[in-house]
Amino acid sequence: MDSPRLGCLGFLAAAAAPAIAATVLSGTTDAFIPVFVAAAAHVALIALPLYLMLDLRYRATLPRVIGAAIMVGALPIPLAVFPPFLLGGFGGVDVVRSAATAALVLGGFGAVGGLAFWLVIGAPWRRGAA
Repeated sequence: MDSPRLGCLGFLAAAAAPAIAATVLSGTTDAFIPVFVAAAAHVALIALPLYLMLDLRYRATLPRVIGAAIMVGALPIPLAVFPPFLLGGFGGVDVVRSAATAALVLGGFGAVGGLAFWLVIGAPWRRGAA
C-alpha cells in the first residue's frame, strides 16, 4: 500500500460500496446506514487484520482481494447460524438453505466491497503497470 491515507480510503470504500449496492437494490435509502455500519464492522474486525497479515507475503491482486472479500462478507453467517442449529434450535425452519442464501448475498456484498478496495489501493493504474 502506498500510504496510510490511501489505505484508509480503500477501507472506507470497501465499507461504502456494499451500502451503496444495498441502497440501489432495495430502492430506498433506509438500507444505507445499517449496511454501512455492518460493512464497516466487517472491514475493521475481519478484513483489516486479514489484509495486514496477508500483505506481508502476497501482493493484492484482484482475484485474491475478491476471494478474501467474499469470505469476509459471508463469514458471520455460519458463525451465527450453525451453533443454534446444532443444538436443535430453529424448529422446522430450513436453516441450511436460509444460511446458504444469506451467505451468497453477503458474500456478494463482500465482493463489491473488495472490488472497491482493490480499485482504490491495488488497481494496475495505481502502480503504473499496464
